[in-house]
Amino acid sequence: MDDQTALALALQLIALCCIAAALLLYLLCRIRNRYTAGTGRGRDDPEVNLNIGTGRAVLITSCDTAFGLQCALHLSNLGFRVFAGLKDDTENGSVAARILRAKLKEREMLNGDTATETTAASGVTVGTLITLPLDVTREDLLHEAVVLIRQHLPAGEDGK
Repeated sequence: MDDQTALALALQLIALCCIAAALLLYLLCRIRNRYTAGTGRGRDDPEVNLNIGTGRAVLITSCDTAFGLQCALHLSNLGFRVFAGLKDDTENGSVAARILRAKLKEREMLNGDTATETTAASGVTVGTLITLPLDVTREDLLHEAVVLIRQHLPAGEDGK
């Protein structure tokens, strides 16, 4: 192999390595942006809030459990109107009821009285979270829950 062929082969190999490195760098940047997009961490990346459940209502029958509590809080943050059913709705209440009340107070303090103005201006709505006494084994509490839910639904919605 003469010198010119070896030089051409070396240049082609260097060009191929540069293309592979650029492609790898591009893919790494795309993956990194996928996981940080919408978090507000980047300089030109505003925080993105998806209002998936705006205007929709959800009934969670057992918010006394950790899973039910997390579902209620998460769905409320997504914009759903959440009806959180608690078995023990006494004055002291369960741990879940105290956590829900604390989260509601925290949300009220953050939003204040201008909550509707800020949500209208930003286009982001935080769903309401309504606690209600609900024991699925007692028919009287089920009927009371239905009445309470219908009172909180907008006119024309039947909760189907």
